[in-house]
Amino acid sequence: MIRTHILTRTRIFALLLAAALAPALAACSSGHSTSPTSVRAQALPVWQEFAACLRSHGTLHVPDPQVDDNGQATWPGVSEAERQQEQQIVGGACDPILRRLPPQAQAHSNNPIANQDLATLRRWAQCMRLNGLPDFPDPSSDGVFSLPDRYRLGGKAMLQPAQAACRGIYYGPIRTG
Repeated sequence: MIRTHILTRTRIFALLLAAALAPALAACSSGHSTSPTSVRAQALPVWQEFAACLRSHGTLHVPDPQVDDNGQATWPGVSEAERQQEQQIVGGACDPILRRLPPQAQAHSNNPIANQDLATLRRWAQCMRLNGLPDFPDPSSDGVFSLPDRYRLGGKAMLQPAQAACRGIYYGPIRTG
């Protein structure tokens, strides 16, 4: 009986202590912190939704992304070039999801494009236009291509002949938006 009474008092004390500390603990964990942990926590569900979107558009072998403390994703077993090619197949259908990433996790915010790289991408775009894609756009100042819907819907097969012809200028991933 005494033991039950002590356990009950201990439980009551623990509950009261937890109730008293709850507002203080909540204040410490709420808000919009810019710590790397909170960036990862914000970015992870966005990257997971992006991967699910890629899969729903036909790239079934895309693994779940691994997200670091800065909100940047890596794809185990998939090179960046392969990931970008898969994204080209899907087109821009999933790109709006990435716009919901926290600013610190946005690819262009951490990787400004060099003028020389931008010039190369512009020469590549010109080559693409000369090789069967007359309305292929130049990249924006941050290296992103805003592809017309017909290229997004046509997928990889539509782009491959021009890409093969322009491989001497640039061969690698492109960012679309």
